[in-house]
This record gives sequence, structure tokens and C-alpha cells, in this order.
Amino acid sequence: MITKAEQLSRESNVKEALAIVRLEGQNPGSRVLAVYDDYIAGKFDFEMCTEKVFEAALEDLRELSEQQDKDFPTA
Repeated sequence: MITKAEQLSRESNVKEALAIVRLEGQNPGSRVLAVYDDYIAGKFDFEMCTEKVFEAALEDLRELSEQQDKDFPTA
């Protein structure tokens, strides 16, 4: 369990990080956003969050790739 102050700090940090990513023209996928929600809620620490975000980003990318393959099939 984390304190309310820690939760607010995490939320602020995540919002700032996501704003930077979006300014760079990227949109985090639903799995990445879910990991951040769990981090803000105090389910794990920053180190674990970093690992989980990496894994979630790969899963989101695989899903996007599969969807693009369906939408734009090659001969």
C-alpha cells in the first residue's frame, strides 16, 4: 500500500511522461496504460513498472501489427 501523497506523485509523473511521448507523436497502447494505472495504484514499484511497460508495449505492438496485417494484406 502506498500513501495518497505517493499515489499523487506517481500520477503526476506518469501524466508528464505520457505527455512527452505524445508530443513525440506516439500513442501508448491500452496494455501500457493499464500498467501505468496499476503503478499509480501502488501495485508495484518503479523498477517493476519499467519491466511491465516494456512487456506491455511489445504486446501492444504485436496486436497493432496483426491488425495492420488484416487491414492491409499482402499478396
